[in-house]
Amino acid sequence: MNENTSSSSKGWVVVVAGLAINLILGVLYAWSVIAKALGGPDWKWTKTEATLPFMVATACFAVTMVFAGRCQDKFGPRLVATAGGIMLGLAWSLPDWFIRPSPWR
Repeated sequence: MNENTSSSSKGWVVVVAGLAINLILGVLYAWSVIAKALGGPDWKWTKTEATLPFMVATACFAVTMVFAGRCQDKFGPRLVATAGGIMLGLAWSLPDWFIRPSPWR
């Protein structure tokens, strides 16, 4: 009975992790909301300027999937998903480093 309970709880961990990964992948599509704000009166970006980051992110995402799939076969999904989350977090925080001299202010 313990083996069955342990197996069942591991299954839910996988389900929750898969759900979390898919929610995080949705951050790419949140750019449409950000792009609308960039075209507004405060930022005044053109539509091309506002969609360029989405285009670059989508291209990087597509190219990276090939290498991530190979790494997943070699190192396992946990390590690859963790590395992907760290890279996504860095990608979203790096622009702030260029806008302000110190991110800790």
